[in-house]
Amino acid sequence: MAVTTDPSLAFGNVPIEIHQHIASYFDRDSDIGNYRLICRATNDAIDADGNSFWRARFLAIFEKPGFAHSGLRLNDNKQYRDLYKKRREMLMFGLKKVGFKFGDTNREMKCLDLMVVLIKEACSNTKNGEKRTTYASKNLELIQTFSKKHGLLANYRGRVPSGRGPEHAFLAIKCALGPTLFGLEDPLCNDHFGFDEAQQMAYMPAIHMPIFGGSNGQTINMPWLHAQLTFWRYHFLHQHDGLLQNDFKALEACDRPRYWNSQLTQEPSPKALGRHWKGSYAFVDRDVIARIRNGHGREYHILDEMSGEQTPEPFQHICLEPRNPCDTVWPQEFEQHLKSLTPPVRKARTRAQKQGTYDGPELQSLRFDGEGYDASEDFMASGWLNQLPEQEGIPGWQRMTMMKYFVDEDTGIIDHEALWAYEGVVLPGGMMMVGRWWCPSDGDGASMYSGPFILWDVDGARYEDGLPR
Repeated sequence: MAVTTDPSLAFGNVPIEIHQHIASYFDRDSDIGNYRLICRATNDAIDADGNSFWRARFLAIFEKPGFAHSGLRLNDNKQYRDLYKKRREMLMFGLKKVGFKFGDTNREMKCLDLMVVLIKEACSNTKNGEKRTTYASKNLELIQTFSKKHGLLANYRGRVPSGRGPEHAFLAIKCALGPTLFGLEDPLCNDHFGFDEAQQMAYMPAIHMPIFGGSNGQTINMPWLHAQLTFWRYHFLHQHDGLLQNDFKALEACDRPRYWNSQLTQEPSPKALGRHWKGSYAFVDRDVIARIRNGHGREYHILDEMSGEQTPEPFQHICLEPRNPCDTVWPQEFEQHLKSLTPPVRKARTRAQKQGTYDGPELQSLRFDGEGYDASEDFMASGWLNQLPEQEGIPGWQRMTMMKYFVDEDTGIIDHEALWAYEGVVLPGGMMMVGRWWCPSDGDGASMYSGPFILWDVDGARYEDGLPR
């Protein structure tokens, strides 16, 4: 009996489902294209059958796109096919062999637009109300692969963008991807570039470097936020000069920064934070702060100090609980320093600023209380979360204000001479926050005594019994 060598005969009798199953194992899109050209049967398996193959292929690589949540059914699979090809082409060839610089070229901006979409659709496969400690997001994994290939998250480059625009959007994306900045496998973690500028911005007083601005008072200062992340990335990961790099690397994976586990949304009310948080704050003496703020750190290295450095507890731990605002009175002294509930000052808007303002429902606030310890010292905390509008198209940002204080064990009275104020940004997903601490009783304005802090969510089974000791 003769054996046929005609592929059209060999493949023609194979069911279309088998052809599609075979093609699903191809990692490279070029292999799918070659398989499609073998014969009419393989072509139909890929491009016929109502484009069902492309829907399955899309959902194997990406998470559900926006139009899938809108309930569209007409030509649904064709939309999956077209969107798949467009996204894959952008991820593979969008920047060619050129990496990211400042996010302001046409190629960079198109890639950044895709990054925003992938961020917004990340975790779209999770069900509403579903709680998971971890979730392997296809979109976030794609972004991390893309960023390593093209330098999307390369360290702070020493060029501070002013105002809004492509560079501001570029920094917003980098900040939203904060957990990746602290990955132990990061090949750029030993990059010195830009630390001196980041250190200077991290210690700047609020009067010179406000966290929020814009015409609505709710636009995040992305250059400042990115500098904060760069500062902590250096101290957690730099193998020679990072003050906490050994302690950070010794943490278990569940105790290091991680991504959100449900899709980002833009709601009027803030998202309640997780209960357990780990972090650190940096400080230097007053005379050293003056040198840093004057830019002397660009001439020679100025050493920071860390909470818990060289102690058995190198990171502070804080337990936060949502609080009904009606249960207790919010101290006027706290509000005077933090302005947690004071509406932001609105400024005259230009035409460009009007495009970025929030015109939705009134944004709301959420009260919380907390307790924690650092360097074997117990403290109490109380504060607010203020919902923020989308930043550069990315939802889920929040403002956090908190007063850290100490209570006399015998009298239960707050020590008003030992208040420490905190203001910062909760990154999208509510899993990380960075910001500024300051001492309300030790100078204000340009003479404010302040420094940077970072906290990240470590909720999990190991902390169900309360604060670890």
